[in-house]
Amino acid sequence: MRHPIRVTALIAAAILLAACSAGPAATTAPSATAAASGVTSLPFADEMCGGSQSSPCKAGTYQTRQFKPAFSFTVHDGWRIARLTRTFVGAGETAIGIPLSPGTGEIVVTVPSSIEPPAPGDAGANVPADLVAWLASNKNFTLGAAEAVTIGGAAGQQLEGTVAADAKVDAQDAGGYRLSDYLLFKPGQHVRLAVLEIGGAQVVVATVAAAADWDAFVKVADPVIASITWLP
Repeated sequence: MRHPIRVTALIAAAILLAACSAGPAATTAPSATAAASGVTSLPFADEMCGGSQSSPCKAGTYQTRQFKPAFSFTVHDGWRIARLTRTFVGAGETAIGIPLSPGTGEIVVTVPSSIEPPAPGDAGANVPADLVAWLASNKNFTLGAAEAVTIGGAAGQQLEGTVAADAKVDAQDAGGYRLSDYLLFKPGQHVRLAVLEIGGAQVVVATVAAAADWDAFVKVADPVIASITWLP
């Protein structure tokens, strides 16, 4: 039975207000983790737009508050936390995804709690132990061979390709294919799915855009991904 509960909201207002200056992020992923000093001075990711999705988004270096494993990242003006969906599983609220967007595409960092849930927060299938192999065989995508990738010093594998034209879409998800709570794709989109092993969890860093926007989007998305640093 489907329970399409969708509650869209911003995370509560942040406490720390100190902003960090932001220049262009490096084009290669850093390998060092953040030093303990300075981490607590970073504003939280939900401050990117001043607590409102309609507020101006400021360039800066931010860190996650609820999402684990915690990480920091650097963005230029115009990026924001995109389509934040809080989902309810039983009586508990989860925060298992960080979607970032400048409007032309999206970077989603998430630790899937289930695969192909019928609606956000609903029970889906268990996440397979080898998520990369499962993605490679998923008929809802047309993906190339897996390649080694390192993001923020964490190693994993990455697949790139497109969402199949006949992907299993759901009208309740606006005609999208829901891979997990925070990964909703439209047929024909270009996708890059990196799966990293961090602290025993399979962390997905997904880059998504319309095929026509992909080349332009990755030029601004890759520096953001390269700026990711996993925090203690």
